[in-house]
Amino acid sequence: TNNTFRSQTPSHCFASHVSAMSASATLANPIPGLDALERLLALGGSILGTFAIALPERRPSDALTLAHVRASDRTYKVARWLCRGSDFEVLLRRTPFLCESSEELWAYYETLPLTRRLDQLLALLLTIELLSTARILPRDSFPWTRRALDVYSAAVGIAGVMPRRIFFSLHSWFWAYEHRAALKANGPSMPLPLSTEAAESLGKALESVQRSLGMYLAPQPTAPRSRSNSFAATFLVLSLGAGAAVWFLRSNRFQTLRQTWLSPLSRQEPSSQT
Repeated sequence: TNNTFRSQTPSHCFASHVSAMSASATLANPIPGLDALERLLALGGSILGTFAIALPERRPSDALTLAHVRASDRTYKVARWLCRGSDFEVLLRRTPFLCESSEELWAYYETLPLTRRLDQLLALLLTIELLSTARILPRDSFPWTRRALDVYSAAVGIAGVMPRRIFFSLHSWFWAYEHRAALKANGPSMPLPLSTEAAESLGKALESVQRSLGMYLAPQPTAPRSRSNSFAATFLVLSLGAGAAVWFLRSNRFQTLRQTWLSPLSRQEPSSQT
């Protein structure tokens, strides 16, 4: 029974569960129309069980993503050889995919908890001296090997004293090389969602949509006025002023004011004639 239940699809399980619940509910308290709903759910479950949803194929990684993955992996391998692998495992867990320049990569390295460590160097030098004292690896018998060990000891010491600067430089070189190689193999990379290139492309797309719809969110510069437009505006203002003056002269209020102004003059004229 367990194997049969596991082999069923989620839609079949859901339909059978609903059918069992509805059957128990119908036996206890029959509800009209529940039988039709039950059949509809069973039919939907059977239809969904017959169709298989095909997912699209996973697209290949772009050049920027590949460059970050490969550069981080190379930097981590170098850190392991220089006895700092435990400090740089974070490059594999939190790969700086959002970095687009050396400044952003340096800001990422500033967030890493990297401290000076000389214990690996002291342990390496002590091991070399013990091998030399035991005549297992004397300098006179193995000069080239001892020189290689001296160079390796110096590299371990530098990585222990300046880990941030040394591994940032290595990471930058690996990143530049891997990015050029990925561009040759996969073509140009897609801009990131939060990058400046994505913002510029989004702005251009919005401008094109605004132009097609005839809507402009930003104020557009006004064109210089021509003489015909200025003459038409002056003529319109003068016409409105003349119309307002004619309307005021013909109004009753103006006639009343005119009579009040002229009545003292009409009284003074007969007195002057006498």
